[in-house]
Amino acid sequence: MKKKSNMKNKIIAFSCVFGIALVTIVSVAIAAPGTNNDPLVSLSYLESRLSQLQTTLEAEINSLSNASIAAQSKFTVVSVPAGKKLIAGEGTEMILRMGSATVFATAKGGLANATAGWDNEDGSAAQANNLLICPIADGRGLKANTDLLVMVKGDYTLN
Repeated sequence: MKKKSNMKNKIIAFSCVFGIALVTIVSVAIAAPGTNNDPLVSLSYLESRLSQLQTTLEAEINSLSNASIAAQSKFTVVSVPAGKKLIAGEGTEMILRMGSATVFATAKGGLANATAGWDNEDGSAAQANNLLICPIADGRGLKANTDLLVMVKGDYTLN
């Protein structure tokens, strides 16, 4: 009788261990992170994707910077009505194509005439077809005596 009871105890113990193991495996499988639709992500995968994203963003930023530089490297024809002022920004280049204009300057100086090689001072006449450069953005520019057409490269405002 002891053998039967001993065998019965072994079967019960094995069943209990097997049951606990089965419940543990099922619990781990259910609670495990990640699914087919939402997989678990490894650090190396995440770093790889972030590196790709960084490369893409840097390329986009460079293309935008290059487009901005290209846009600034072209002259724009600006119409300035008589009596108005074209106030130039720092480094702005201007070429008077039509009309009569007077240079207005500040105490720091006028507009550099790169064609003639002199500084156009306050109140001097702007020469047609000469490249005028504004060295700093301190309110310098051209005052239209008549309607003007000015080729401008850089920042400016009409006032």
